Amino acid sequence: MLEIKNLCFNYPGEERPALNNINLKIEDGGFVVVYGKNGCSKTTLLRHLKPETAPNGVKTGEVILYGKNIDEYSGIESSKTIAYVPQNTSTALVTHTVYKELAFSLECLGMSDKEIYLRIAECCEYFGIGRLFERSVSSLSGGEQKLVLIAAAVCLDPRVIILDEPLSQLDPISCKKIVNVLHRLNTEKGVTVIISEHRLEDVFSVCTRIITMNNGEVICDGEPMSIANDMFEKNGITEGLPSYIRLYHMLGKKITCPKSIAEARESLKNLNLKAPERLTNRQNKDSAIVCKGLSFKYGKNDKYVINDLSFELHQGEITALLGSNGSGKTTLIKILAGLIKPADGSVKYFGKSINKIKNNEFYGKTVAYLPQNPIYVFAHEKVSEDLDEIAACHKISKEQKDGFIHQFDISHLINKNPRDLSAGELQKCALCAVMLTDPKVLLLDEPCKALDSKEKKNINKMLLSLKERGISVLIVTHDCETAADVCDTCAMLFNGEIVGMSDKYTFFSNNKFYTTPVRRMTDGITDNCISDNDIIRAGVAYEK
Repeated sequence: MLEIKNLCFNYPGEERPALNNINLKIEDGGFVVVYGKNGCSKTTLLRHLKPETAPNGVKTGEVILYGKNIDEYSGIESSKTIAYVPQNTSTALVTHTVYKELAFSLECLGMSDKEIYLRIAECCEYFGIGRLFERSVSSLSGGEQKLVLIAAAVCLDPRVIILDEPLSQLDPISCKKIVNVLHRLNTEKGVTVIISEHRLEDVFSVCTRIITMNNGEVICDGEPMSIANDMFEKNGITEGLPSYIRLYHMLGKKITCPKSIAEARESLKNLNLKAPERLTNRQNKDSAIVCKGLSFKYGKNDKYVINDLSFELHQGEITALLGSNGSGKTTLIKILAGLIKPADGSVKYFGKSINKIKNNEFYGKTVAYLPQNPIYVFAHEKVSEDLDEIAACHKISKEQKDGFIHQFDISHLINKNPRDLSAGELQKCALCAVMLTDPKVLLLDEPCKALDSKEKKNINKMLLSLKERGISVLIVTHDCETAADVCDTCAMLFNGEIVGMSDKYTFFSNNKFYTTPVRRMTDGITDNCISDNDIIRAGVAYEK
């Protein structure tokens, strides 16, 4: 179906090739995952598979799709054959409402209104997004926008669908729904699915092939189970493997390598796992943030997104806020950041009302905020220009600034335009910019989205170091594993209210769906195991 011959590509002004002699053949009807760490050129490769999305630069080699050079496809041919869903939802949305977004490409293909409406109705039911039908796309959460874009791509009834990080902003339940939909399209309709992913947990069991990249080259390629061990040995990409594959290696290969969580559970029943002690350090500390009776809705006739909500964030603690896409997590964190005002209720920082703190004392000295879309952090043509401006504004020395640049490993990125960076690279640069303000409270909206597993680990270490310095951190996240690794407290936002707020062990042990893969594997077998580290501490594992 698809053949890539000797494909090489250099971005303008870059000496090192982004793609270096790529040769691949992909069969019709396959489910292919392109896997690798940030900056390995996954996105660059996927963009070369559709003429309209190919990046600007110097290209050699060719891409053959169904026996025809992809550069020879007309716009109509390309649209009917290949659907592409990019990483960045904000740059892909072209209309104002969900209905118009779903209809746009179909209108461009000349379909009648009746045909369009029927096609959209079917896709809305298929994806479960009928409730969003009349909504403005700007009012949707990042995860909801991604669902709409995927549905819009499927509406075209393509032969090939290419998705760049489709699961990065989705809650655990939506992830499984999307993977199930893609699997059904692949198995029932024969649609070829090609996606890039940092985490293989949700796609490992349904994909037919994994292509692993590093530094613009293919380093592993094959059927998932056959290359799992090879991938485990390659530094920097092991943590993204499914939990049951990691478990096999953490247990010193004492069990047969499982192919699912269910098989891992059966293997664990035969081992003498002892429950480790809970690693909790919660104390009755003073409050950093106190919210009382918060309420908010976007329109006069809209339902309250936040409804009589109250909670506290303690000093020197890391708290994770989870919940489904569209539950109001981003709205709440924007209220805490002072970007939108609640209809009712109060927010206090260190005992002082947010309304009585001057802007020059609030932003930076008290609070730093990382938005869901990190591009909003940048205003200049180069990352370095923004970092210099922030450092000067907050009187950060060059040595301190350079220390942060080194800590986030972005020295090779600072002279680039932020809009030319991959989603993961942009996220790291934005985190660095936010941390330069040296705040007392850090508000992070999906800080680990689009980051590979190794980078997540580095961010987790940084967050723990902030905690040791007494900085309070609130994380909005869909990543249960990150929350289990670094947080003290977890809570869920549901129906406009905070529910289930407790220490992380209680939270993930009580949950059945919003929990970690490790907890699913050990539920009913042993207690206090919610992360890889807990498995290691259970006394039968060792760190490789």
